[in-house]
Formats: sequence, structure tokens, C-alpha cells
Amino acid sequence: MNKRKRFLTLPILLIMMSLTVMTTAEETITSKSIRHAQPSTALPEFNVPENLAMSGLDISSPSSTVHKVLGYTTVAMGLLTGILNPEVVGEDLHQYMGYSAAVLAGATMTAGFISHYQDIGISSGFSSNNIHTILGIAGGTMMMITPFLAPSDAHQTVGELGVLTMGISILGSLVF
Repeated sequence: MNKRKRFLTLPILLIMMSLTVMTTAEETITSKSIRHAQPSTALPEFNVPENLAMSGLDISSPSSTVHKVLGYTTVAMGLLTGILNPEVVGEDLHQYMGYSAAVLAGATMTAGFISHYQDIGISSGFSSNNIHTILGIAGGTMMMITPFLAPSDAHQTVGELGVLTMGISILGSLVF
């Protein structure tokens, strides 16, 4: 197998799995809404107590959930890539992880745009959504550029800044 194709296998599989989850969730929501539209099949109401509800998982917006999962995965992959540098694990594995982090960063930004494009705008000033977007795009872009800077000194600096910026973007959205 070509070396470049081998590097892209894991990120492509992760993206395909995310899209499958998103499609399945959308089909489930659509079938439930169609079922609720028919007056003859009334389903019993079930309210989840607030202390048991999963506030971070919004199944009404599967693309938003995919964006969150991809964001966490991207930052984790970026951190692992930095910790497992070429001196620790060898050049090939580090390179594979770096390309995976870059592809995941692009997928995260794409999923974020698809699920949150209506939440972003300068009319609301520096809202938490806008700050999350600016930091996420900056960090994701740096992570996507990083593999192309290797083996220069800027490679490590831009990679670390990208992961840090994307991590701050996630922490900011959790706190504010």
C-alpha cells in the first residue's frame, strides 16, 4: 500500500463512522417525528429527570454531537502526536498521527460549520459562539498546516499552538 494512502486510512475511517452515526440519528429522529404525526399511534410520554439527563448530548442535532466528538478527538490526537514525538515512537507513527490530527481538524471545522452556521455572526458581537468559532478555526488551521512544515522548527511550535488554541476553544465553550 502506498505510504500516503496508509496515512489517510484512520482519519477517513473515523470520518465515515461519524457520518454513519449522524445519518442513523437523523433517520431515527425523522421516523419518530413521522410516527408522532400519526394520531392513531400515541406513544407514552417519558420525562428524564434533570439529574440523569445528558446535557452535553443533543440528539435533536446529530451534526452538533458529531462536531463535539470530532473536536474532542482532534485535540486528543493532537496531544498524543505532540507527546509521542519521533524520538519516542519513531518517524512513521508520529507522521501518521500528525496527518490524522490534521484531517480530523478539517472534519471538525466542517462539522462545526454545518451544525452552527446560523449561530455565528458579527451582529451579536463577541459572543461565546463567535469566540469559540474564531479560536477553533485558528487552531484547526494551524493543525492542518503543521504536517507541511516538518521537519523545521516551526513545525513543533505551530502544532503546539494549534492544539492549545483548539483546546482553549473547547474549554471556553464548556465554561461560558
